[in-house]
Amino acid sequence: MNARSQTFEFAVEGRQIDEVVSCMFHTILFHRCVGKYHTKGEDSYSVGTLGYTDVDCDYIDFTYLQVTSQELQRAVAEKINQFHDKLRSSESTRSGQITLEFYQKKKSRWMFKPEEIPWEIWTIKIEQMQLSSENERQFMREKLSDTLTERIFQITEIINKPDYVPKPPHLSELDLVFDTSYTDIQPYLFKNVRIPFWEFLKTSFQARSNPEASVHRKRIGGFQPIRTELYANKTYYWCSCGYAQHQAFCDQSCKHLKGDFQPLKFTSSKFQMADLCMCKLTEKGPYCDQSCTTRFSGMQMRMGNAVEGTYSNMKQFLDTVPKGVNSYRKFAADRQAKLEYTERLKKKVDEEKNKKYSDKNE
Repeated sequence: MNARSQTFEFAVEGRQIDEVVSCMFHTILFHRCVGKYHTKGEDSYSVGTLGYTDVDCDYIDFTYLQVTSQELQRAVAEKINQFHDKLRSSESTRSGQITLEFYQKKKSRWMFKPEEIPWEIWTIKIEQMQLSSENERQFMREKLSDTLTERIFQITEIINKPDYVPKPPHLSELDLVFDTSYTDIQPYLFKNVRIPFWEFLKTSFQARSNPEASVHRKRIGGFQPIRTELYANKTYYWCSCGYAQHQAFCDQSCKHLKGDFQPLKFTSSKFQMADLCMCKLTEKGPYCDQSCTTRFSGMQMRMGNAVEGTYSNMKQFLDTVPKGVNSYRKFAADRQAKLEYTERLKKKVDEEKNKKYSDKNE
């Protein structure tokens, strides 16, 4: 049997990993659960009803549905937490994938376990980003909400297609198709796989056969300079590799990486507010020389920590950041203007009401 396979990719901040994966998994499981079967005899049974709950995300402007089942929520949350901890604790990678696989069992001979045959596989690929400003975070948050909406519509369309779904078997063989261990619902048999084993083998063989494949390269720390106070006659170490967690100064985050990374040592001659480069492309390091605007303007690129190597590998994610930030600023200004106009209009209406009321009393 050929299993249907679907893959969705997301670029998110670390705190959004749980909510994105949970949203996708619970949306899929919402369509892959049925009510609990209650047998009334050998050939008679009743099917319970499914409840659903609205879930509001904390770090994304989004609400999704999940089946009302504490057992299912705990099972899914446990797998997602394991994936999240594994991904965020990794020092060498900022991306990973987790798979939701539906399968059915095929009876084998008495001395062997039933064979597990997958019939549907959903893969969620996550790439962590590191944003440097609140404007970028807000813009990304809105973009991620739109992306999740599109993905949920895609999931609904895919599931509604007349493709293969195991037929409900005889009551005595329910556990070959459904997970009967839940007390309140009955989902199709499923399991979670964090990262396929062959990915580890492939990475290991690449590192052994080609040592340069495991060498880290410089990456972009941000797409706008960061304004920082520099004190007179004080020595600083500017991060030139892009791996520092607290930009734009070196915090030794690169010391465990493979590669020749050296921070740039400099001393400020006077107290000043300086724009320090975040894109790591400046020729006047550590100060910004507007390379970020000249090189990124009109360029389609993908934001995040995975923006490494040559710029030809960059893909579109936010259009261009300067345009995105300007769009957000314009949106915020228009919204503020509308709020002020509404407030003035409301105040004017109240004044007219009070005036009519006072004239009437006189």
